[in-house]
Amino acid sequence: MAVKVLVPGYSARQDARSPVRYGVVAVAANIVLSFALAPWLAHAGLALATALAALLNSGLLLRKLLKDGVYQPAPGWGEFFGRMAVANAAMGLWLFRWADRGEWAGWDKAERAGHLLLWVVAGAAFTACACGFAACGRVICPCAAARHRPIWLARW
Repeated sequence: MAVKVLVPGYSARQDARSPVRYGVVAVAANIVLSFALAPWLAHAGLALATALAALLNSGLLLRKLLKDGVYQPAPGWGEFFGRMAVANAAMGLWLFRWADRGEWAGWDKAERAGHLLLWVVAGAAFTACACGFAACGRVICPCAAARHRPIWLARW
């Protein structure tokens, strides 16, 4: 998705070579990562390789736009990304700790769907609280949304 946002910065300057060059690098990285990760992680390795190649592509595009002075991020983006990283890490650790990973293979489809729904909803609620804490400095739970309107909802 970041590539779709960054490429118009090159198109506006009539520079079609750089995105293509970075795309070729990303495809080569995807091939190498696929061969490296697929034997170890199976189909998840292919997905990880594709995600890492896309991250490399967008990183290369962003780096050149920053270097050329075309894009200058507003103040506060670093703090925002730091807070979101902390909130996502907290959610991941919480799900890793409490999810029933070992019993998954023994469940039928209905039990898997029920547990998956439970953990997606629980993870979303935990992430909402963690993001509210990261954004506002206090815990904002979805049940208290009527009393404490988060900053990111104040504009809407």
